[in-house]
Amino acid sequence: MAKLALVLLLFSGMIMQLVSSTIEEPKEVDEWLQKLQHGKERVSRVQFFLHDILSGKNPSAVEVAKASITNKSSTFFGLVNIFDDPLTEGPEPTSKLVGRAQGLYGFDGQQELSLLLAINVVFTTGKFNGSSLTFLGRNAVLQPLREMPIVGGTGAFRLARGFVQIKTHFFNITNGDAIVNPAGNKENEALIGMARLTRDSFVKSMKEYNLDALVTPGLGASVFSVTSIPAIGGFPGISVPAGYDSKGVPIGICFWGLKAKGLEPKLIEIAYSFEKATKIRKPPSFKP
Repeated sequence: MAKLALVLLLFSGMIMQLVSSTIEEPKEVDEWLQKLQHGKERVSRVQFFLHDILSGKNPSAVEVAKASITNKSSTFFGLVNIFDDPLTEGPEPTSKLVGRAQGLYGFDGQQELSLLLAINVVFTTGKFNGSSLTFLGRNAVLQPLREMPIVGGTGAFRLARGFVQIKTHFFNITNGDAIVNPAGNKENEALIGMARLTRDSFVKSMKEYNLDALVTPGLGASVFSVTSIPAIGGFPGISVPAGYDSKGVPIGICFWGLKAKGLEPKLIEIAYSFEKATKIRKPPSFKP
């Protein structure tokens, strides 16, 4: 049986448009253009799930090109897929179909898994039936919340502008299955707050003092510590034992760095030097 790889994404967008319209004959379009100068800007919100099926009997996304180095790249750099994906109201495959997402995405990151994404979203039901929206931008797929610009539209979304937020809730690296949930206000506020904390504390300190690494204590897996800040931000780090508690469980010390090519070997060198100088690390023992 062929393996099914499904990527399920939630798109939640805010659209600003001058006037509402539908697909019309040339005469009606001329009248629409004449009324355009008197049109008032409106704000619309739409939300839908996109199902990107990569394999199986009926794939909705297929490979059309790849570079000579793609197979050796950890980020699939140079791979291009074209897709015609179903859009639904909910995450279930049986949820009501509201349209199709058609376009292409190319893997454009050499250091990070990211896509250049071009999508035409065509609505096939409801009050937006026959209308479309166009998204174009970067999708850093491993980030918890991504944002892309809405660059235009047709029908009810003529002259549209705005943005779309994309969130992947679950991704199974073994078979490619992914599930997403809406990014609510509390989640968005938490993400924004964490991004601000990372930018204003960790990144600022590293650059201001020209540091190779930031050292933080590890308080144990059950305690939320300062180590969570660079970890959530996706920064590279390495942890080594700095001592042991009364039960013999190691207490770690962490060395963190910025996202930069070739930095990981530097962090390993620093951590190794610490172990060599302190001689704290001891081989683990099995205790039943």
